[in-house]
This record gives sequence, C-alpha cells and structure tokens, in this order.
Amino acid sequence: MKMIKRLTGILAISFATFAVSAQDIKWEYPLKGDAKSVKASVSPFLYGKSCSYAIELDDDGILSKNDAQPLFAEYKFTDAPPGVKGGKEMPFVGTSAVMVCNMAGGNNTILSWEDVKELQSKGWDISNHSFWHTGCHWDKSKMNSPDQFKRELFWSQAVFAHYAYGDKKAPLTFVYPSGDYNYKPFLKEYNLVAGSRVSGSSAASIFDPKFDPLELCRSNLDGLGGDKNKDPMGDFPKDIKDGTLHIDFSHGIDEKKDSANYKAWQERLKTIADKYGAKGADSIWCAPTSALVSYALAAKSAKVEASAGKITVNLPAGTLESRLTIMLEGVPESI
Repeated sequence: MKMIKRLTGILAISFATFAVSAQDIKWEYPLKGDAKSVKASVSPFLYGKSCSYAIELDDDGILSKNDAQPLFAEYKFTDAPPGVKGGKEMPFVGTSAVMVCNMAGGNNTILSWEDVKELQSKGWDISNHSFWHTGCHWDKSKMNSPDQFKRELFWSQAVFAHYAYGDKKAPLTFVYPSGDYNYKPFLKEYNLVAGSRVSGSSAASIFDPKFDPLELCRSNLDGLGGDKNKDPMGDFPKDIKDGTLHIDFSHGIDEKKDSANYKAWQERLKTIADKYGAKGADSIWCAPTSALVSYALAAKSAKVEASAGKITVNLPAGTLESRLTIMLEGVPESI
C-alpha cells in the first residue's frame, strides 16, 4: 500500500542581527527498504498545510496584547498535515507592527518592550513600522529623501534588534508607514525581506510568478462590522486556493466584547477556523508574517532529492532561517 509521510526538520543557523545560513547546508534522512519510487518535495507551507494566514495590527497598541492575543488564541489549527488525526492544537497568532517612536513614551495605551516579549513568548512577532512613521508618497514635495528612508530603517532595525531580540537578530518584515512604497528599494539593505500595505501589488499565491514579498497585499479591516466594513468575511477568499498567503490588517480591535467590531472579528476568525482550521480541513497555517515569508523563501531555495536510500535537502548560503516540511510520496510500508 502506498502512503504519504511528512517529516519536519530545522534547516537554519541564527546570526547576530539577522537569521540566515552562512554557508550551504546539506541535510539527509536515511530511507530503508525499497525507495526507488519515492518522490520528495517541499510542502507549500509548514506542517504540510496548503494555505496560510497572517493578521497584522498596526501602531503597537496595547490592545494587541490585552484583547487581540487572547481572542485569536481561541481559534486553532494543528501541527499535523491535512487529513491526519492526532496533531497538537496550535493557536491563531498575529503580528504587531511597531513604531520605535512610541516605545519610550510611557503611554499605557501602547506596548512596552516587556509587552512585546510577552507576545513573542505566545507565538507572535513584530514587524518594523519605522522609527518616526514618516512617509508621504502622495505629495512629492513632502517625500522622504533616500537618506531619510535609510535613517528610518537603520535606526529602527538597530533598536528592535537590541530591545526585542536581544541583539540576536532584527525584524524581517516591514509595514509601509502610510502605505509609502518608496521605502521598498532600501529594505533589503537592512535585511528586511518583506513589506506589506493595503494596496500591495503582489499575487496572493506563493506559486504565482508575480508573488513579491516586498509588495504583500493586505485586507483593510479597520471598522470591521461597522457601516463601511459590515461583512465579517469581507475580502477573504470564499474558497482559498493552494499556495495562498492571506494577510488581514487593522489598527486595532474594539476591547468591548459586545461591540459590533469585536463580534465581527469573532465571526471572521471562527469561520476561517471552522472551515480551514482544526475543526475543518486543517489546511491552514496561521503564523506571523515573518514566519510565513521566511518559509516561502526558504522553500523556494531548497533543492530536494530522493535517491540512493536517502532524502537529501540542499539549501544555498543566505537561506533564511525556517523549519521546512518535506513531503514524501510513494513511500512503501517497508520504509
């Protein structure tokens, strides 16, 4: 009888200010028995999932920790491939887009560095939302100069690396302030591999040649449940396709649990979880944007081969840190 097995390995090395492999990496897994018919490939997403979901909350509001985190955690997927029972339940998590200028204000409506670390301990991550939130792409007379863009990125990355990551790395993703896409040419210089905005031009599928991590598009859910954004499932695919990386965005979720906004978020998350999460097809991986993009880029770089009684995975130098799920097809029971 033929069956599919999936293995997950950690294929990366972490460095001081960003997480990449400094040299080529070769990982092997032995196969015993008749392995001539085995085919190996990298899963579209971690855990063998076919689609992915991220939620970004901008401007580092304290409601990310106090309200959004516990709300999201009520909804689950598992760490098993779709159709495989017995996987460990995993909570939905989000990304907090943080501006450095807010972090020292002592304002109890925003996150502190301790709050950021608490969110990280619960599976969340942060996205760099600049130092001063400067950006005015609609008025050329007020646009940043190249040096101003670089200043924003250099100092914000330095501060985040120290306070949020203990000088071990820096954020990998960027949320364009006021949607200012003019930051884009400078992101990679500061080890930012992805940028998101509401009007991003990237294709939704990682399989599409037009998928561009620096132009990630996100759905604007500000005021969800209100008159201008009434449909709780607005802008979410009715039938999400394989390879889809979908990002929802809001500046916050109403803390009042009886509010239209809070109830609309509950309905949206429940619908997604019931259809694609642990209670449904279990085909979705919900993670911070940084994890989703790191996986997509690492998977694209990986070369996988099944031959001579072993599975071999090769990753070139410069590959981002990420766990990868390898799918083996045509595996006989003797292996």
